[in-house]
Order: sequence, then C-alpha cells, then structure tokens
Amino acid sequence: MTHQHSSCSGSHAPDPACSHAHERLPDHTRGQLDTAPVTAATTSTIRILQMDCPTEEGLIRNKLGTMAGVHGMEFNLMARTLTVAHEASAAAPMLQAIRTLGFTPEIID
Repeated sequence: MTHQHSSCSGSHAPDPACSHAHERLPDHTRGQLDTAPVTAATTSTIRILQMDCPTEEGLIRNKLGTMAGVHGMEFNLMARTLTVAHEASAAAPMLQAIRTLGFTPEIID
C-alpha cells in the first residue's frame, strides 16, 4: 500500500519502522547521528508535529544542513522535537526552510 504524505512529493512503499510509507533514505543518511556536540551562539528547540520518522528527519537534515549559521542538529523523533545550534540571524530563515517542506515548526524554548 502506498500513499501521499503531506511533506513528500510522491508515493512511497511502506516502511515498517514508521507510521507513514516513505522512500528509503540512502544508508549514509538513514539514522545518522551527529558526532559533534550542539554548541553555538543560540540553541533553539523546535516542535514539529509532522516529524515522526527517519525520512522526515532526513528531509529536515538535508534542508538545514547546508544553511549558513546552522551549526548542529539533534533530533528526538519520539518527542517530535529538533534542537538546533545556530546563529541568532539564522532563526527566521531556518523556520522558513522547515515550512517549505510542508512542516509547521514551533519554537518551544
């Protein structure tokens, strides 16, 4: 069974580890952990209710990972939160980038 996911552009095969069906991420991206501690001028925790599986984590990681002013990310899929170390000037562009993926980010601290 396949379905359209609001954050994805196409139909995907089922993934038993997720409540949604998604395409498989490349092995180098799937479940990737940050090795550097999250430290920067500002650290923000963002609630993203639509983020609940590794594919969505990968979409966000790929989008924010190349942005100027973003220094590190830690994902908690169970809590649907993302902690980002960033420069203060990157906050608004970072939230807008998440919105372009079809997610609704909410800074919680």
